Amino acid sequence: FKQLLSAITGSPSLLRAAFWLLRKIRPVLILGKTAVVTRYHDIIDVLKRDEVFTIAQINGARMDGAHAPFILGWDRSTPYDREVGILRRAVGPSDLVALRALVERHGEDAINAARGTGRIDLVGSLSRVVAMRTVAEFFGTPGPNEQTMMRWMRVLFYQLFLNRSNDVN
Repeated sequence: FKQLLSAITGSPSLLRAAFWLLRKIRPVLILGKTAVVTRYHDIIDVLKRDEVFTIAQINGARMDGAHAPFILGWDRSTPYDREVGILRRAVGPSDLVALRALVERHGEDAINAARGTGRIDLVGSLSRVVAMRTVAEFFGTPGPNEQTMMRWMRVLFYQLFLNRSNDVN
């Protein structure tokens, strides 16, 4: 089962086909404590009911174990409300114009850098680079260099959100 699951989730075309099939025959699939929700209106319903469909039960222990409390792994609570308040003061609606300009400039730079080959790696050469450069410039947190900062970001994201087997590699 793990090999089949790995093959399906590792292939975008198989994943699209699997979700198309699920939407047709089983739009809400429950496997043990896991629910796979495939239709837009059902997904919106789940997201609106965050007091029922919680995050901490999934990510809380992993974040605690990594000593990395992070708002995306918290349910509504006093610490969550405090952190949301801080975030909303750190980046407000008036910052959107500046952020859009940074994303546009860094996106254009990445695309121009790829023009010589006529190809671009959307994840490695565009998405990660644009996000890292925007965060570095807007918040002033560039890291020691771009490659190291992007590696740190990938490792943290994997450990906190994707490492379902809890391996330490």
